[in-house]
Amino acid sequence: ASSGGDLGTFGRGAMEKPFEDAAFALKPNEISNVITTKYGYHIIQVTEKTPSKVTPFETVRVDLEKDLKASKLDDAMNNISSQLQAELAKNPADAVAIAQRFGAEIITVKEAARGDAIPTLGVTPEIDSALAGLKIGSASSAIAIPADRVVVAILDQKIPGRQSTLDEARGDIRSQLTDEGARK
Repeated sequence: ASSGGDLGTFGRGAMEKPFEDAAFALKPNEISNVITTKYGYHIIQVTEKTPSKVTPFETVRVDLEKDLKASKLDDAMNNISSQLQAELAKNPADAVAIAQRFGAEIITVKEAARGDAIPTLGVTPEIDSALAGLKIGSASSAIAIPADRVVVAILDQKIPGRQSTLDEARGDIRSQLTDEGARK
């Protein structure tokens, strides 16, 4: 309505089938009979037709090759990740040997809390979420993390949370009070 009913140009597959069939059957400046779609009733006038364009293969070749390589790499990574996860699920105690067999990197974190940075990975909410649902001695499924990396986490122990002592919390409290005072 805001453009006076002008839909601009569109290609096949963009409109409801009855509408599209009628529009593409018309010649420039022809007006259709009443067309019914789920949106209501329409009368179409085609003002012009733009010839379809075929992009030369050489123009899209590089993009197609890049997409194909990315797709193959993604498939290979998923396959390897699935195999790695399956073997770790069977025997998480042999994680080092299994990782070496698959050419995977082992990162051991002795003790970490949710939100802590993991060496070479940084802060990874994806791993935090996966670990929260794991049982001790089990392996996660493959976890995609930023920088096109895939991780499988193994939980070997859970350390129960505890209340911080005043000495441990003093720096955080001081920082919060300083920030609050600065805002005021």
